Amino acid sequence: MNKDQFTIPLDAIRGRVPGLTILKGSNGPAALDAVRLRGTTSLTTGNDPLIIVDGVFGDLSMLTSIYPADIESFSVLKDASATAIYGARGANGVVVVKTKQGKAGKLRINYKSSITLSESARMPEYCDAYTYALLANEAKLSRGDDPLYSALQLRLFQTGLDPDLAPNTNWRDVILRDRVWQNQHYFSVSGGGTNARYFMSLSMQNKDAVFRPDKSANKYDPNINYQKYSFLTKVDANLTKKTRLGLKLYQVMTNQNSPGLGNNSALWNAQAALTPVSLPVKYSTGQLASKGANAESGYELLSPYVQLNYTGFTETRNLTTNLMVDLSQDLDFITKGLKVRGLFSFTTNSEFYTTRSKMPDLYWANGRNAQGT
Repeated sequence: MNKDQFTIPLDAIRGRVPGLTILKGSNGPAALDAVRLRGTTSLTTGNDPLIIVDGVFGDLSMLTSIYPADIESFSVLKDASATAIYGARGANGVVVVKTKQGKAGKLRINYKSSITLSESARMPEYCDAYTYALLANEAKLSRGDDPLYSALQLRLFQTGLDPDLAPNTNWRDVILRDRVWQNQHYFSVSGGGTNARYFMSLSMQNKDAVFRPDKSANKYDPNINYQKYSFLTKVDANLTKKTRLGLKLYQVMTNQNSPGLGNNSALWNAQAALTPVSLPVKYSTGQLASKGANAESGYELLSPYVQLNYTGFTETRNLTTNLMVDLSQDLDFITKGLKVRGLFSFTTNSEFYTTRSKMPDLYWANGRNAQGT
């Protein structure tokens, strides 16, 4: 967890635990993974394992919100004998996480920072307009139909002399980029004495998506990006020789931006559905080109360039706060080794959405007038 530059704990154990399958939820920077310990055991109910963080039941969102460097131990229980104490809730396996706490000794200060260049392992490859038109004509002729594109149109696609009516648009290059930068920073302090120990940490993560916004189109950034800030503090104190009190405060704040109309899936679908001869990015007059205003599917599909840059933006902020009080008392005077423990945990979650959407004037040209415009 501490040696490699991971941003979520699941990445640290991916491919390292036998029988554990972790599937990427989507291609978004804040997507939750799907975790399977015993495969897919049910078609109607959940298949996620039981998540326990510092003795408190949680879920995958709680697990992924923890910064890996804050984790002291990470246990995966999948055998029936190991999960029996959790009853039916442990039927899909159990993941037990314990976060770090202060230790008696000198003050310890730790700082880590990393900048990562992420590259897409696989990107779609599309043919150019001339090749597409040739293949379309071949498909028509093989069925006994007339060619879809004339010899003049083929020549225009090949030479690029009329980018308005005979465009050659690679939508992948227009809205997608092959590499993105990510950065993360982590700072922690710990220490204490025999009667009280403390541990505090701060972390910051910034992730960008693979979309390529046009910075000249707006004064705001419509790109899909994700920032996360977390704060953890834990204090353990010996009230008496037999009584111990533990306090934990954990806060996570996330901020995610996206275009006002086109979400992650809509942008991917549009760049894959539009052919290189469907539309130019813009006409030579500067007007935005589009066959329609449908952001999801269909023939009148909205240009992904318009979806990304000219439909406004949406901002989602989330704040999660967890407060935990742990009180334990040794009862050796009754029976040696006997202990009673009380645990109180309180979690709040708040979300704030801001959407500022718009739809610009869109144009579709299907010919020229007598003046050639």
